[in-house]
Amino acid sequence: MTARFDTAAFRLDAGPGAPRAFLIHGFTATPWDMRMIGEELRRRGFTVVAPLLAGHGGRWQDLEPLSWQDVYHPVSRQFLEFAAGGKASVIGHSYGALLALHLAAQHPHDVASVSALGAAMHFDRLTRALIPVIHRTRLWRFYRVQHKTRGVDSRDDFMRWNKPGYMDMPIRHVTEIWKLRNLVRRELERVTCPALIVHSRNDHTAPHTGALELTRKLRARPLELYLTEESFHVLTVDVEKELITRRVASFTQRVHAGDG
Repeated sequence: MTARFDTAAFRLDAGPGAPRAFLIHGFTATPWDMRMIGEELRRRGFTVVAPLLAGHGGRWQDLEPLSWQDVYHPVSRQFLEFAAGGKASVIGHSYGALLALHLAAQHPHDVASVSALGAAMHFDRLTRALIPVIHRTRLWRFYRVQHKTRGVDSRDDFMRWNKPGYMDMPIRHVTEIWKLRNLVRRELERVTCPALIVHSRNDHTAPHTGALELTRKLRARPLELYLTEESFHVLTVDVEKELITRRVASFTQRVHAGDG
């Protein structure tokens, strides 16, 4: 992990009665990925919380044995404690977007809105073919880890090689994300809060067809889709990060102002 980045969970307080936003980072990443969005929301008067997902922030081996439920349940507990002070908007990237959608389906009275950025709904062709086989045969006992030989999926070259997080992906947990994706797919019609879907047409990790599926199946109203052109998968820290940050913050602000 790169020392120059603050990768810890964070909370940014805006005082009593402030609207609330809960930020969830992605697979092998850290809360640092969500920091720019968090700071922009705080500037607009929101209290913001961004947890560190279980199994993250240490070694990839910490994440390997965990189920998706092991990751989700601490997030759910933290969210419900946070939302006890008022309904909160949930913003997630990639794996975090799946967790955010699951939260919105499970706790509709506590989620003010959901923003799904680069949601891991669809996978590239090879991954799509291999994951069911790896899960069925438990091949992850032998094929434990995949190194990111090309760096992270970012157009920004510095971020590609220096973004904090694991450069190794535990294969067993990839199958857990696949299982969560399958569950979320069955729950989409239960998500009725305002929703923003942001995805890149040039995402090499989770193709943008997943965003199109979300727009077809979510019952959210209003529902906004924003497809970017220049970024790759790590939208929150890539070349269009300022534009995406403003888009997410403006959407979230409108929802809490009653104009969503």
